[in-house]
Amino acid sequence: MELKIQDLCKSYGKKKALWNFTTEFENGIYGILGPNGAGKSTLMNILTDNFISYMGTLKGMKSRDIQGRMDELLPLLNLQKVRKKKLKELSGGMKQRVLLLQALLNDPKFLILDEPTAGLDPKERIRIRNLISDLSEDRIVLIATHVVSDIEFISKEILLMKNGRLVDQDSPENLQKRIYGHVYE
Repeated sequence: MELKIQDLCKSYGKKKALWNFTTEFENGIYGILGPNGAGKSTLMNILTDNFISYMGTLKGMKSRDIQGRMDELLPLLNLQKVRKKKLKELSGGMKQRVLLLQALLNDPKFLILDEPTAGLDPKERIRIRNLISDLSEDRIVLIATHVVSDIEFISKEILLMKNGRLVDQDSPENLQKRIYGHVYE
């Protein structure tokens, strides 16, 4: 599977949220990294608006298929103990995992995750990152975040965004080589 984005622009009044955003994705994980206001969520919103049929497919699944898929996913997301609880009774981290379960329900070939580990404790963050890594072999996975540790070890490539522009895109290793000697702790 392949996804191409060519010269994507989006403005809110005079504010340019995305400007000439161009890239290509193949199977694997792509981390989209940038500060608040860089355009990550705008990109994700545009992409999900263009994949509304995904949600239609999700709702059109047969009941037995949904049940079988939930039996697979609940243990992977560590949610089997809260299966019968209402969403409003769950913690923020559990709600985040339920959203991931919903996204994975019909085994999509294109998965868009905006801050998928937000609200999770450190142990669950690692668990979810490992799950996402395992899922990426036969699908495109986009992860928008401002937390480098969420993507640095699992991403095939990292896209760096600033002020609505794609400023760099490369493997984590190559990006680290380019900034060596320019970053200090």
